[in-house]
Amino acid sequence: MRQQQPMYRNSMPTIGLIGTMQPRCLMYEKYLTIWLDENMNLTNDDYKYLLMQLQTATNDVCILKQCDDLIHSLKETKAQKICLVLSDTINESVITSIHDLPHLHSIHVFSKEVHDQNDWRKKWTKIKEAYTDIGKICQALKLINKQFNQDNISTSIINMNEDGSSKNLDQLDPSFMYTGLLKEILLEIEYKKNDITEFARFWHAEYIGNKSIEENIAEFEHAYSPESSIVWYTKGGFISDKLNLYLRTMDVEAIMKMSFFLCDLHRQIQKSYSEHINFNGTEVSVVYRGQGLSTYDFNKLIKGGLISFNNFLSTSTNKDVAYLFMESSLGNPGTVGILFKILIGSTISSTPFIYIGERSDYNQEEEILFTMHSVFRIDKIKKYDSDDRLYEVTLIPTTGDDKQLRELTDIVRKEVSGSTGWHRLARLLSKINQYDKAEKIYTTLLEQTSENNSRRQIYHQIAFLKANQAKYQKALEFHKNYLKYSENYLHQNYPDLAIPYNNMATVYQDLGEYSKALEFYEKSLLIMEKVLPPYHRDLITIYNNIALTSIHPYIAVSFNNLAAVYEAMGNFSKALEYYKESLQIREKALPSTHPDLASSYTNIAAMHNTMGNYSKAFEFYEKSLDITTRALSEYHLDSAIVYNNIGTVYSQIGEYRKVDAIFKKFYEIMKKVANQNDPRIATVDSSSYSLPEKMPENFKDFELFEKSLEVQESDLPQNHPTLAILYHNLGTMYGKMGKYSQAIELYKKSKSVMENFLGPEGSNSSTSYDDFDRINENNDQYLEVQNSFKNLEKCMVPNNLPLASFYRNIGAVYYHKGELWKALKFYEKSLAIKKAVLPSDHSDFATLYNNIGLLYDEKGEYQQAIEYYEESLKIMEKALPSHHPDLISYYNNICAVYIKSNENIKALEYYKKSEEIQEKIPLRDHPNLAASYNNIALIHNNVGEYSKAIEFFEKALKIRQTSLSPNHPDLATCYNNMGLIYNNMAQYKRASEFYEKALEIMENVLPPDHPDLSKTFSNIGLVYLKMGDYSNALQFYNKSLIIMEKTLPQNHPNLATIYNNIAGVYSNTNEYCKALEFYNKSLEIRQRNLPASLFHLSTSYNNIGLVHKKMGAYYEALKSYQVSLEVMEKALSPNHPTLATLYNNIGSVYNDIGEYQKALRFYQRSLPITENMIPPNDQLLITC
Repeated sequence: MRQQQPMYRNSMPTIGLIGTMQPRCLMYEKYLTIWLDENMNLTNDDYKYLLMQLQTATNDVCILKQCDDLIHSLKETKAQKICLVLSDTINESVITSIHDLPHLHSIHVFSKEVHDQNDWRKKWTKIKEAYTDIGKICQALKLINKQFNQDNISTSIINMNEDGSSKNLDQLDPSFMYTGLLKEILLEIEYKKNDITEFARFWHAEYIGNKSIEENIAEFEHAYSPESSIVWYTKGGFISDKLNLYLRTMDVEAIMKMSFFLCDLHRQIQKSYSEHINFNGTEVSVVYRGQGLSTYDFNKLIKGGLISFNNFLSTSTNKDVAYLFMESSLGNPGTVGILFKILIGSTISSTPFIYIGERSDYNQEEEILFTMHSVFRIDKIKKYDSDDRLYEVTLIPTTGDDKQLRELTDIVRKEVSGSTGWHRLARLLSKINQYDKAEKIYTTLLEQTSENNSRRQIYHQIAFLKANQAKYQKALEFHKNYLKYSENYLHQNYPDLAIPYNNMATVYQDLGEYSKALEFYEKSLLIMEKVLPPYHRDLITIYNNIALTSIHPYIAVSFNNLAAVYEAMGNFSKALEYYKESLQIREKALPSTHPDLASSYTNIAAMHNTMGNYSKAFEFYEKSLDITTRALSEYHLDSAIVYNNIGTVYSQIGEYRKVDAIFKKFYEIMKKVANQNDPRIATVDSSSYSLPEKMPENFKDFELFEKSLEVQESDLPQNHPTLAILYHNLGTMYGKMGKYSQAIELYKKSKSVMENFLGPEGSNSSTSYDDFDRINENNDQYLEVQNSFKNLEKCMVPNNLPLASFYRNIGAVYYHKGELWKALKFYEKSLAIKKAVLPSDHSDFATLYNNIGLLYDEKGEYQQAIEYYEESLKIMEKALPSHHPDLISYYNNICAVYIKSNENIKALEYYKKSEEIQEKIPLRDHPNLAASYNNIALIHNNVGEYSKAIEFFEKALKIRQTSLSPNHPDLATCYNNMGLIYNNMAQYKRASEFYEKALEIMENVLPPDHPDLSKTFSNIGLVYLKMGDYSNALQFYNKSLIIMEKTLPQNHPNLATIYNNIAGVYSNTNEYCKALEFYNKSLEIRQRNLPASLFHLSTSYNNIGLVHKKMGAYYEALKSYQVSLEVMEKALSPNHPTLATLYNNIGSVYNDIGEYQKALRFYQRSLPITENMIPPNDQLLITC
């Protein structure tokens, strides 16, 4: 049980970007030239000329006039490499502020006059030269651009086993698969005459304002022919740079626009391939290519195997040219310089190439161009001299009869099947998450076919697209059409008939309709069991569909993205049963190191973990880890997932020292794989948030989490609801760390995603939503969050469990804000949905009842809090083993509310329950243990055992300092509690130190009117009061009162306390009338809150008696004291220090009115208690 906490891509400022006006290019382009000149005037002919010259050297030029814009842009852009052109009038401080930014590659100073810039170059190494000739700057930029493109060519390295077979063929690099498929598919499609015109329009829109490129586009549209494709490819980077960029980034829209050119170029290379044997009368047997390779890719390269260049590949017959490119690449950190030596004379290559020599703008490079998706065998690797960062790698072209290449090609082709090139292209687009484009193709194909089986298959594919777009109702419609055609086309028990049932079950799961999901999964299973052998892999998948424990859309990639039915319904034992059945089949059907076995072990381990069987969980996780490290790699993403799971179990049992070691291993792997385009990376990071809140901060590096978010942002459409959920989950991480403002920012991003998903109509229609009236408009952040959820519910069906979770979490935001009645409203909305969908004993109810209990606890309505806590506990005691550590938090909550009600015997009963579990499962540094220590400390405080209270508070504080970030609100609560004890012991200086620590945290992380701030203000006021600093005491009490009157109901116990404390100040400053006024306000509230406030009622009477005594109204004082004593003698132990204070107070009144015998009797009752008190001068009853 963990209460949910509340659920970022920066953009460049609006600047004049000449040459790339569209945001799509900004997203993908990784190389950018920025020209800064404070005197820029593009109406001036000189500046127009300079701009045109720069545009001939680099496609994308960003123009800035303000230094502030430059600094901001450089810090916010995501470009990998930036070249900066500056005028010589720029202030040196600007260069100082930007020089060390890692993505700033070089600075080129343009001056109208010759200056000696040696001092600048000595001070700033990135300043290359000061130029008076713009042509020389352009030449430098061209070389940098070419080097960048050279180093950033997309490559795939496929390692081999010792026997020469390909390794892990089902986990090939997606870029290898997709570029190979794309090439095959595009070559099958017939193109139309107007494709050239469409392409020209597309590029005109890309380069509005770039005169140089616009002229080239116009010439291309007029003069292009297939025979001229090679000439156009080599024309100064005009087309080649962009085509290879699009292939590298898999920008499918742009590739499709250029597909006619890509095919023409390939066919021209293929046609001229026979010329490679003799160039200009000289036989060429070796070509070279120099470039940089990341250390990650280099480590794969040295293992041997095959390497594929997924773009068109430029090489040279001139070794010196290639060597320069290799050497220049070393300027990039984390890069190894590679000189590829390609032996082309000894074999007939499966990849055609052509000598383009004089036809290239770079004719001095003696270039040979290979077509896209060139595959070579890695032969030899040797170090260049003594330099550890320069290597020569010999490559041999693969041939048409290469067995391994054929094996890989067959796997790739199976990925995307289809009757025509258009069908295959649509399947490919679906694979790379380009759902809208795939849907357009399928819709056109559907309109063009009347044949039933073809329509059936298209319905199937569109349903798949709709589900991945989270348009679940539409997905169901197409699945039903698919099912109707299948039932007409296939006989009743045909295996393919199981597919629509299985897929519809998946959608019902996504909609939260678990009973229907189970019904359709069982229909699918029934067909499969009739027609398939008992250990068929499809049966394994069905069993996993029924049992799978996670509802995240990516965690079950190996199980076809199917959902968690029995787990989602809270039936853990049934889920475990199906997992075991699935494992039994896999152990018989698969090799002992097959990755699917590791997945089964992981699923069973997760179930045991959920059910509290931690030793079993460790056993199965270790089996899974053994397979993943042997079959895949120690540094494979799947290994990271298992390490993360093991770390989570250690976290749950409080073994944080082991968690630290496991997390470091997890983090080490994730840093190596974070650049891979695997969407599961984001999921793994999200799951790691279950680790202690302090863990991510220990590493001081959130780049990993940002990279995982970028994976999701690039893989999914911008308005996909899954992104809203991801932002929500990342917000939860920040919430755990007490960083509520960051959490709120992520809520805003969630709101933005949902508004885009709904469109203007859906967004605007939600503004009149009744639940959000009477909102304080100054609370901008929370208003943003509220709108996020108003919009979200528009796109979800009623009784949808994800919607219930969003209601619960917006309730949690209000709870943290202190707006308890609004929090309750959203909790009740969530509860209503869950009651309509889930069985009454589902664990989700326990979480929700617990949260509602927390809310009533905060409101001071302790009886209702106890009722909800006990409902929650009843469910969890039924669902979990009696020794499960999660039960501790439920016992702790009930214990805490009994402490606040001064029912110490009841509180002790629940403390002992939690203590029994801790004795069976030692938790060490677990947060639940800290909560238990906190509770027993409060019990000791209530019975006056202050030394014992300090001992346990210090234990709780030590755990929280270990496991929480320094600014976490729970740490502030610990400091407050320590302050309370030292205050009760009259050690006011120590108390003040702890209260100030608590206040510092709270003012950093909480809204200014949060109830917890009011409590801390009140505590500090109390210390000032007891130290006799009444002015400061009143100041802090009034701060507290302002917040309380704004946020609490009129009868809240905390209002009674603050009125009581303010009265105490007035009493000590002899303003007795004001003192009585506030004491009576306090008394009135406490009388309305009986019996829960009986102890505090007694305190009120005591304090009123004290004022009457000071005013000389002795009989009124005596009457109030006696009422107070009557209550206290029933509620407290005979030796409680508070009784000593009361006896002493009554004795003093009798002494003042001359009844000395009675005075002596009460003084004598006080004396033995006082002698045992620590400290002897307790004044607790003055201000409670």
